[in-house]
Amino acid sequence: MNNLEAAWSLNEIADLLEIKGENPYKIRAYKRAAASITNLQLNLEDLYKEGSLRDVPGVGKAIAEKLEEMITTGKCSMLEKLREEIPPVFRSIPQLPGVGLHAARVIYNNTDIKDLEQLERAARQRKIRALPGLGPKTEVNIIRGLEIIKTQRDSSPLNLASASAEILVGFLSSLDITHRVALSGSIRRGKDTVHDVDIVASVDDKKFIAENFAKHPHVKEVSQSTDNRIEGLTWLGVKFDVMLVEEQEFIPVLFWTTGSKEFFRELTVFAAGKGCRLTGNQVIVDDRVVPVKDEKEIFELLGLSYIPPEIRESPEVIRA
Repeated sequence: MNNLEAAWSLNEIADLLEIKGENPYKIRAYKRAAASITNLQLNLEDLYKEGSLRDVPGVGKAIAEKLEEMITTGKCSMLEKLREEIPPVFRSIPQLPGVGLHAARVIYNNTDIKDLEQLERAARQRKIRALPGLGPKTEVNIIRGLEIIKTQRDSSPLNLASASAEILVGFLSSLDITHRVALSGSIRRGKDTVHDVDIVASVDDKKFIAENFAKHPHVKEVSQSTDNRIEGLTWLGVKFDVMLVEEQEFIPVLFWTTGSKEFFRELTVFAAGKGCRLTGNQVIVDDRVVPVKDEKEIFELLGLSYIPPEIRESPEVIRA
């Protein structure tokens, strides 16, 4: 079990304890330890062999024992017990947009709901709004979220895509090996519906990201994975497409993948007339690769004012 898997296990323990309504200090302790391990430069297995697990910030005796069990057996009995005790539906509820762990805790401790079907029935019968601290808004968000998840689709509404995007970008941003990460594609352009969540990240270790992305708790499946690209589906039913690039490629790739296709195609033609080539991962002027620190510099090279992503739909804005 590597550091990320251990951190995700501790985070899941914290979430399940919160759903049960356990001591907030205990919950925060697991989250602090998970955050420390996520950014830890050293390997947990090496620290275990040295007897130094408790040297990790936030790791006390109890959490060190959990880590030792994970390292030696690949399992965590406390996590397995919590998973058996708390029905899977309560691990799905916090992922519904506008719902969260608070609602999951209230529903768990005040109802006998065991699955998504019972949850939807209770929401449609207006029983959720009667629970302490909840209301009609939470009820509506549950119904909408479940309807979206059940529906097979080629695109996702912006609010649902944004919920998945926040989790995936947050994961990449939390890693020390990540230099920069940003949303691109239709979600960056603010479209009402998006085909998938496009993400561009410049990282030091592409192979590490590719190998571990599929293990993230929010990722349901990975359909394609290379050292440069990861495509798949989240548990919210949202498709994602992650481009892993070198730092010097970050801005050109972000610019290209933001789109729209029609906008970028027309811009490459316009750029050619200025003696500039936009290749997708490079900006080339007079056969020389020009490093750019942000998108504004690309527009300046072309003699254009900055065009915000939200209006990069029609090619007409280029010559406006």
